[in-house]
Amino acid sequence: MSLLPFTDFDTMMDPFQSLQTFDPFFNRRNIIPRSMRQTFRRMDRELGRLLSSVKEDDKSFQVMVDVSHFDPSEISVKTTDNNIIVHAKHEERNDQYGTVSREFRRRVSIPQGVNPESVTSTMSPDGILTIMAPKMMLEGSNERVIPITMTGSAGSANPSTPTPQRT
Repeated sequence: MSLLPFTDFDTMMDPFQSLQTFDPFFNRRNIIPRSMRQTFRRMDRELGRLLSSVKEDDKSFQVMVDVSHFDPSEISVKTTDNNIIVHAKHEERNDQYGTVSREFRRRVSIPQGVNPESVTSTMSPDGILTIMAPKMMLEGSNERVIPITMTGSAGSANPSTPTPQRT
């Protein structure tokens, strides 16, 4: 004698099957309501701006970094052996909450097939630093300073004005 009613064998083997039909959040495809998807996509893009990203395909290599809290003269981009180093630093300055000083350092490995001498960098007006290099098979590298050029938008390769570098 059973205390639970028997419906069928499949239901006994998969006790969560009934949740799939009644709970709209059980299935991952339905987690975000359709009316909120555009808002979440916008939030995801904004969050992506705050982080650095690295894109690589068979023809090029690209690094994008948000350095909007720094002036172009406070940022340096260098290649050393097989690395790209982005360093940004500003001394203490006043902001809306008091004073703040910042320092940022990002080291990214240069993939095989990229000549460190071909690395270029541009900076958009909204503070996105884009470092790009075409892929080709060349060897040898030493440290060199890469000038930063201001562009019209993030990820754009069309420079508008060169920015002087500090050494």
